[in-house]
Amino acid sequence: MNETPLVTVICLCFNHSAFVEAAIDSVTKQTYPFIELIIVDDCSTDNSVEIIQQLISKNTTLRFIGNRVNLGNCTSFNQALKIANGKYIIDLAADDILLPNKIEVQVAAFEELDATYGLVFSNGYYIDINGKFLHNHYKVDRFEKSLIIVPEGDVFTRLFQGHFICSPTVMFKKDILIELGGYDQRLSYEDFDIWMRIARKYKFYYLDKITVGKRIVPGSLSSQFYNLKQNKLLESTLIISVKAQQLCKNLNEKKALSQFISYHFKLAFFTNNLELCKKFYSVLSELQTPSFVQKGIFYLSSKNIKIGRLYRLYLHLKLQESKL
Repeated sequence: MNETPLVTVICLCFNHSAFVEAAIDSVTKQTYPFIELIIVDDCSTDNSVEIIQQLISKNTTLRFIGNRVNLGNCTSFNQALKIANGKYIIDLAADDILLPNKIEVQVAAFEELDATYGLVFSNGYYIDINGKFLHNHYKVDRFEKSLIIVPEGDVFTRLFQGHFICSPTVMFKKDILIELGGYDQRLSYEDFDIWMRIARKYKFYYLDKITVGKRIVPGSLSSQFYNLKQNKLLESTLIISVKAQQLCKNLNEKKALSQFISYHFKLAFFTNNLELCKKFYSVLSELQTPSFVQKGIFYLSSKNIKIGRLYRLYLHLKLQESKL
């Protein structure tokens, strides 16, 4: 490593008063010394800002942006990105924590990679609201090495085939984020879209180390995919699907995208997001000839047939069965 690069951690907070101090402490206690921390509070209604300001009074190097209205994750992140000085960027939710050597080991890995790589990610573990360990993202052996082969390199197609990246483990190159225009501010969630756009042009590198603790909080953003009606996450997924269609270059990529869209098309129907269901069907029809089942779902959605409450009951019964 010829020179030691600065890393900017952008910590996004919204009503995380119970967790934000632990998140900030996990950054300030890193083994890597060259870190810039920018905290963005997105108009919290709890006492998150008070806690953040107390921490800033003890560490004046912390930078703070306080939104007067709620702007959402994507816009909040982009605000901080504009003033970030780091070569590398980490997006840290204020309910997650970084392990002490996360930045040190990821910078070392990134600095050894060539310019064809745009993102480094790693393993992590999940914790509950009290910080109790739940499970690792990838199961590991006694040396904490992953028991599975984790996708890396050209992962554009693989992204559409199922979730495999633990989001808070990701480290970006700032130049690439700027090149791509940052996060898409139309979206309710940011990670999948930016991964997809980076993966179209750059390779991903998997560092086989546990580097973060990701907190599982009831009512989190990901759980809102199952909301009945006016589902902002599914609306965002539709936007991403249209963008993905334009990025696909071959039949294999289009096939993978079709499977991705098909899943969310059905989810839109099962959650009574019928207008979105019809829009997903339109995009899907441009990629493949819809199946008999897909045509049937589209027909039911066009007739305003709603089965959302039955679907919720099915999910509840399935959950209860898994507990037996």
